[in-house]
Amino acid sequence: MKIMEDLTIGILGAGKIGSAIVRAIRLKYPSIHVIATARKDETLRNVKDLEVETTKDNNYAVNKSDVIILSVKPQHFPTVLRQVGIESWRDKVVISIMAGVKLSTLSTLLNNAEVYRAMPNINAIVYKSTTTIAENNGKSRELVENIFKTLGNVYWLPEEYLDIWTALVR
Repeated sequence: MKIMEDLTIGILGAGKIGSAIVRAIRLKYPSIHVIATARKDETLRNVKDLEVETTKDNNYAVNKSDVIILSVKPQHFPTVLRQVGIESWRDKVVISIMAGVKLSTLSTLLNNAEVYRAMPNINAIVYKSTTTIAENNGKSRELVENIFKTLGNVYWLPEEYLDIWTALVR
């Protein structure tokens, strides 16, 4: 895996949490290339001010990125899957912050991607998030942790405890 400064990170869904992640990455790692996607022009305008590449094309963002953060609402995930070619996910590091979408589901649908689930909270907006992360025996654990440390504290938990932790910390 590339070092942090040489990465391209695609953030699919640059809404509240997605844009907080963009801001935090830009602050800590200004040389990282970030591609942010959104469905609405207004959302794209808001993140473009953060000096990142913006697009409505999720397929483009996935193909150009080393790491993809799925920050879409779970009900929009099927649309993303239809937009992005199945081969595009191969060998990518994919971090989902979609509530309720399991690692096993992500692994099955994302064609050999290295998948993680992260649950930041709204405090990410002020870089004081308590983020929990679950993995599926990934080799990019340090990279994923470094990305989410830009938002605040990071804790690794087995996936079955993510929802409980999230309920307690919110």
